[in-house]
Amino acid sequence: MTRRHRLAFFVALAAGVTGALGSVINRRQLSSPEQLREQYDFIIVGGGTTGLTVADRLSEALVDKTVLVIEYGEREYAPGIFDPPQIVWGGSSTRAGTWQFSSLPNAEFLNKSASVLAGRTVGGSSAINGMFFDRVSRFDLDAWAQVGSPEFDSSPHKWDYNGLFSYFKKGLTFTPPPASSVEKYGYTWNISAWGGTTPIHASFPPFLWADNLVIREAWKEMGIRVNPECATGEKTGLCWIPLSEHPVTARRSHAGLGHYADVVGNNSAKPRTNYDLLAKHQVVRLIYPNGTQSGPPMVEVQAVNEMNPGSGRMFRITPKAEVIVSAGVFNTPMILHRSGIGPAAVLKKYGIPVVHDLPGVGSNLQDHSGSSISWNCKSLQRS
Repeated sequence: MTRRHRLAFFVALAAGVTGALGSVINRRQLSSPEQLREQYDFIIVGGGTTGLTVADRLSEALVDKTVLVIEYGEREYAPGIFDPPQIVWGGSSTRAGTWQFSSLPNAEFLNKSASVLAGRTVGGSSAINGMFFDRVSRFDLDAWAQVGSPEFDSSPHKWDYNGLFSYFKKGLTFTPPPASSVEKYGYTWNISAWGGTTPIHASFPPFLWADNLVIREAWKEMGIRVNPECATGEKTGLCWIPLSEHPVTARRSHAGLGHYADVVGNNSAKPRTNYDLLAKHQVVRLIYPNGTQSGPPMVEVQAVNEMNPGSGRMFRITPKAEVIVSAGVFNTPMILHRSGIGPAAVLKKYGIPVVHDLPGVGSNLQDHSGSSISWNCKSLQRS
């Protein structure tokens, strides 16, 4: 399979703010197949953190090539985690569209099930997450790189911490807090851990609830050492973590804004005219009519009908160069399995013709642990 005709798999792990999203997009936001161009060079499956980042960079670097992103969700306002609730008819809305996935009961954990949310909107999980711009420990990434040894030892691209650190820095723009916030809350950071110039922003909030400082002091009294910066890969200790928040507007900064609205919108300095996004459409599967060596696959797409799932209009489109699958850690393997790409035993079990036996697709998902904190308040004083 040549570089031009390969199928690139990008899995979204865990990749300037203006007004409301709908007010800044130009005419290239599409809602029906009739609005599509006759041909695209690249088709990106999934308009989340990874998909929109790749689309932004492809359309910028290859100005004579056209890029289409196909996203299940829609363009919508993505409230920040600390925004006041939006009062709507029937209740309050606290986040943009989501998928909710639940695991099977785990016998090793008293048959408990885990529930995970993922973004179902333009911007993906960056539009619904907790907005903590945390980074992984260098030791985890170094261990990850060792898994690829010795096969990838000679590769110039290393997947250890040192190999990825420059991409962490490139991925966002960090704005230090004003001196007044530093004096009030004691924020610390190491500017060498930052340095990007992308339209995804990280900053410290101008306001903290009082319990943040109380808890921090309690941890220090317990002997937990203070770490002035965790973003350098040294994660041991107590440190401040910035939010994915614009430093001026305090709005959530996410891929739907930074890697889509801000580059194709009417308010952009030079709107990206080779970059289209088709919302409210689901990629069902990829089809190789003449085998995987024959060129890029056809992409089978169906319009989303929430009232009657599976009944939407279906069509197929084939790019000239590549299909990039970036539908997240849950939906990417589902699309690949439906396409006949994955472990042969699994595909045969469900009667799916095997196009490419690729062990591991849909397996080995890992996530970090988390904990909650509760405390009692002895008295309440009103001022």
